[in-house]
Amino acid sequence: MKRFAPLARLAGLLCLVIDSMSYSALAQTSEGDEPAFDRLRQAVKSDYFNIGVVVQTVGDLVWDRNGLPGNNGFSIATSRLKVSGDLDFGLGYFVQTDFARSPALLDARLSYKIAEHLSVDAGLFKAPFSAEFLIGAPSIDFVNRSQTVSTLAPGRQVGVGLRGGTSDGMFGYNVGVFNGNGRTLSGNDNNRLMYTARVTTRPNVSNGSLEIGANLAFSEDNSGGFSGDRLLFGGDFRWTMERLLVSAEAIYADLDPVAGISRQPFGYQATVGYMLDPDRHQILGRFDSFDLDTIGGSSDFIVLGYNFWPSQAFEFQVNYLIPVHDGSQVGDQQILLNFQVAF
Repeated sequence: MKRFAPLARLAGLLCLVIDSMSYSALAQTSEGDEPAFDRLRQAVKSDYFNIGVVVQTVGDLVWDRNGLPGNNGFSIATSRLKVSGDLDFGLGYFVQTDFARSPALLDARLSYKIAEHLSVDAGLFKAPFSAEFLIGAPSIDFVNRSQTVSTLAPGRQVGVGLRGGTSDGMFGYNVGVFNGNGRTLSGNDNNRLMYTARVTTRPNVSNGSLEIGANLAFSEDNSGGFSGDRLLFGGDFRWTMERLLVSAEAIYADLDPVAGISRQPFGYQATVGYMLDPDRHQILGRFDSFDLDTIGGSSDFIVLGYNFWPSQAFEFQVNYLIPVHDGSQVGDQQILLNFQVAF
């Protein structure tokens, strides 16, 4: 039992911190507003010039890592500064850096609004693929995205895209043509391109919202540890009704290398969440499965989550990851913490 004494102490400390933060948040709510945050928002937010900041400090603890990457402790997972705005004649810009990464430049996108519901983008930005990937880092449900999205989604790319939809918001589309070599700023690494497409529909539902999406991507690669044809299919949905959240996503890949054996990785996640009150406390559960189509088989986890928002700008997350495999022990389980400010 002694080996788990630190876990008990950590749990007690977390309960104390959450209780203290909850009391402060309730007191603030009773006073009615967040005047300091309102003044900050007025100072740095406008249609033509917006400044945003995201800082995430993540804690990672596994009692018996068994070869898992990383070490127990804390890290600055994200330290972002972003500037954006919409100017005259339908022109807009978005630049985002992350000083916790190298290279630091995450996004450098220019936009032109052709019509009310039709825009073209050019530069470095997220390729339109995967609902969870397209959600901004401060707003994802758990500390990390699912294994499948983190591994298979094309990520950020340099290229051009077209996005639009119907005036009622029920149908949307987003297509793009990219270099296909990620955040490499110096140009393409071959004469081939990556093509991506995403379509969404938002049917009318009573007392909530529903979005259903489908994704497609194709590229011919010869970098990043893979040389050959890469084909990706994906589908997702996200349904909210009052305090309830239900979402799921699946991605299938067909990797056909120039030399070697073809592989078909596949993964999915299914999530359910519930707001304990309208805007402060949320509990979640997720089943996260990913099969790289190798000898090792699939990697399956149950993820339990708790999100707490003490204010509009701050969030605290706790995740408990339980491996699902033969011989799994308590020592294999993982705790992730995220202390975040974002505005």
